[in-house]
Amino acid sequence: MIMQNVQRELSSANYLLTKTYPLVKEEKIFLEVLRHLWEASQDLLRFTVHYTQEKSLITRVPKTRTEKLLLLNSWASGTKNLYFSNDYMRTLKKLYWKLKEVNESKENNIMNFRKGNNYVICKKDYKVEVISYSLLSNLLKESYKLYTFIQRLS
Repeated sequence: MIMQNVQRELSSANYLLTKTYPLVKEEKIFLEVLRHLWEASQDLLRFTVHYTQEKSLITRVPKTRTEKLLLLNSWASGTKNLYFSNDYMRTLKKLYWKLKEVNESKENNIMNFRKGNNYVICKKDYKVEVISYSLLSNLLKESYKLYTFIQRLS
């Protein structure tokens, strides 16, 4: 079920980015792509934690997002995990944190607008988050790389 959700979210993000955006050239589509990537990253993290529990590497599944992130941080910093490589864990951590940061910026913004071919979000602390086609393309590529890896496990 989790893997189907990841597949659906990544397919939707890919379609919006590669088909819809070039056709309509509206940067607000980037926000919807971000939403799909954020959902996929949460499911990737959920799958990783549950799979690890199934293989008896952890005794209980963390309930809160904070607990899951602490576990992810420990794995990404080199704690041995027999089923996921350190590279996989570092990539998942980097992807998850970037999407979390951009998603929170989007939710807590005071202003957002289109600038050239980018979508710009101004946060409450007046820092700017620029969402570009290339940023989303890279995040999508990383997400598919993780999805392909875990698909082999299930």
